[in-house]
Amino acid sequence: MKIIKYQESYSSANLRRLTPSFVAWLSILSFLTVLLFLSVFIPFLHKHWLLLLIFVVVFFALSKNHVDTLVDQIRSFRFGKEGEDAVIEELKKTLDDNYVYVTNYQIPNTKIGDIDGLLICPKGVLVLEVKNYVGVFRISGDDMLRRLRGDIYKLYRRSPFQQVIRQTKYLDKFFKDNGVNVRVLPIVVLVTGKISAISGATGVFVAEINKLTNHIFELSSIPDWSTQLSNKIISVLDLKGQNQDRKIN
Repeated sequence: MKIIKYQESYSSANLRRLTPSFVAWLSILSFLTVLLFLSVFIPFLHKHWLLLLIFVVVFFALSKNHVDTLVDQIRSFRFGKEGEDAVIEELKKTLDDNYVYVTNYQIPNTKIGDIDGLLICPKGVLVLEVKNYVGVFRISGDDMLRRLRGDIYKLYRRSPFQQVIRQTKYLDKFFKDNGVNVRVLPIVVLVTGKISAISGATGVFVAEINKLTNHIFELSSIPDWSTQLSNKIISVLDLKGQNQDRKIN
């Protein structure tokens, strides 16, 4: 499978942005803790050990809420990035160079967020929304319910269906406006989450990560698919010159 890295993912960018702040806070706290420890042995510092102790406690107390929020955000973005990476690795196991995967594509002149992954292939253009949700889910129409215990489920507040459907519609229109007639299909991939049941029309295909490639292979191929069409899609998406990677068999 060929991989085109369009841009840095939202999760990766935020992880890179937030990590230095946490490292800086941890460094300051470590420095103050070391000073407090050394105050036991160094006469000059020993005179001020109580002041140092108070300063450390106040510093920790004032920054705790901010740091707790920071840690939660870093954990969430890291989890998101791990999910995106896991999908790429799963696809690379079985897809050959007839498949081109584009990471974090942004449809020109739209403000609907970047698409986690575009898979350009003989099946069409697949819009992948990657979710690293944890838990067991029951899907009813466009609602996702997460299991609390036993057979008790609660509506999950972050259903991804409308988002990926909207992205698919915008991308389909973008292709038509640029003279490309190709099938565009939305897929939601659950990296960690499990599906207990699906009922009603979701408007998208929902797959656990280990079943993703099986679903892709089961899709009917486009009769007039060709290398020329694939290259035209890549050209319209303006992917020329982007960083490319290729699976080595």
